[in-house]
Formats: sequence, C-alpha cells, structure tokens
Amino acid sequence: MPVVYAALALLLLAGLAFIILFAIKAFQDPHFCRSEKHIERVMRMEMELMGSETRQLDAQVVESELTLEAAPDKPTLPPTEK
Repeated sequence: MPVVYAALALLLLAGLAFIILFAIKAFQDPHFCRSEKHIERVMRMEMELMGSETRQLDAQVVESELTLEAAPDKPTLPPTEK
C-alpha cells in the first residue's frame, strides 16, 4: 500500500507543480496560453483602430490623438568636472 500512496503523491505533486508553473508563465506572458488565431485577431482589431490599407487615416487625425509626451530622461551619471 505505501507504493500506491507514493505514486499518488507523485502524480498530485507533478500536477500541482504544472498548474503553478503554467499560472506563473501566463502572468508573465499573456499571449503564452492563447492560440495564434486569437493573437492574429486581436492584432487585426488593433490595426483597424489605426486604419487599414483600404481606408487610411489622415496623419493629422493620428497625430491629434497622440498627445502623450514622454518625460525627459534624467542623467544617470553626475556630470564630470574638467
């Protein structure tokens, strides 16, 4: 009987480890557990929001939507004195 319990424990441990590792990978890379068809569909929808090859958006429309500006980079090293 101890062999049966050991085998059952190994199966449960392996299954639990797989679920935990799969969850960690899914949080790190959201596209990991999605199909290629789903990813292509999402990318196509994002492209349609920007315009498509058949219906181009004017540059003025796109530029008016891009109002976010990046913060200037702070220097990482102090200036050297000469």
